[in-house]
Amino acid sequence: KLKVHSGAVELSSLSSRHPAEIMYDIKVVVLRLGIEIKSDSDFKIKCVRRKRKTSSNSAASGSNGAATAVEPLYGEEAIDSGEEIRFSIELCRMKNLRGLYSVDIRRVKGNRWAYKFLYHAILN
Repeated sequence: KLKVHSGAVELSSLSSRHPAEIMYDIKVVVLRLGIEIKSDSDFKIKCVRRKRKTSSNSAASGSNGAATAVEPLYGEEAIDSGEEIRFSIELCRMKNLRGLYSVDIRRVKGNRWAYKFLYHAILN
């Protein structure tokens, strides 16, 4: 069941498409960005962008069967130190606006500027 959106609304996070289609597209985009996902419910996923590997430990680390083999997306070093970022993405319905949905992305852990970079990359 979809929760009702609360808080500010960003126009780029709104959609009138079918909820299952929206969630499918979100998962595809997030995985293409190299972010690991775990379903929390039908309309909510937990996401982790892993810490940037340093050149000294990247040669030592091998394939560990992670959910994604794509190198995670990192922003410019001035705004993104490459630390781990944890956030959730939830699809919510808009109160009193039938057929309109909001993609709510909330930071759980990590640098705010790096999170903001990922937030905009996902919505774009």
